[in-house]
Amino acid sequence: KPWYQRRVAITAGSVKQLRMFLNQYEELPIDAISYLTGECNYGGRVTDSHDRRVIIGILEKFYNQDIVNNADYKFSESGKYFAPKDGDYDSYLEYIKSLPILTKPEVFNMHSNADITKDQKRKKYRLRLCVDTTA
Repeated sequence: KPWYQRRVAITAGSVKQLRMFLNQYEELPIDAISYLTGECNYGGRVTDSHDRRVIIGILEKFYNQDIVNNADYKFSESGKYFAPKDGDYDSYLEYIKSLPILTKPEVFNMHSNADITKDQKRKKYRLRLCVDTTA
């Protein structure tokens, strides 16, 4: 299966687990949810220990007690990324439309230099494609 199809299946499984924990427990077991999502669902498919640590670090931003206890919790310093308040379908669409088209590294708890690294890798890849096609 292509990576995208696997990622969708992993995400769907993680969402089902999260729903189960939300419905069955009075107090949310953040550690259990983080472990299942980070180490089993995603981490089980990542072979590099450094990459697995990055996944766990990203999840800490999204799976934590503050998001449950603080209605104004933000996923990023800019405040652009947050869990919208309960609302109707249209309110969620409006929130999604308000998000930046290009996701900044801040939402993943990464430094802005991550954008530079990503752009450099993308340019090298495209340059290599051009060289390979003209050779």
